Amino acid sequence: MTRFLSVETIGEIRARVRVDSTGDFGQEIGLLDISVNADGLITRIDADLE
Repeated sequence: MTRFLSVETIGEIRARVRVDSTGDFGQEIGLLDISVNADGLITRIDADLE
């Protein structure tokens, strides 16, 4: 399960989302950098888990 903790807008097409993920692997808190195109569709997600 992934829970959003916070969202920071970075320009018009990017956002940084802080998430708390829990599963069989345990618990991880990390960041998702999400990019969207002009139609608002996600084009890229980069994950950085701590």
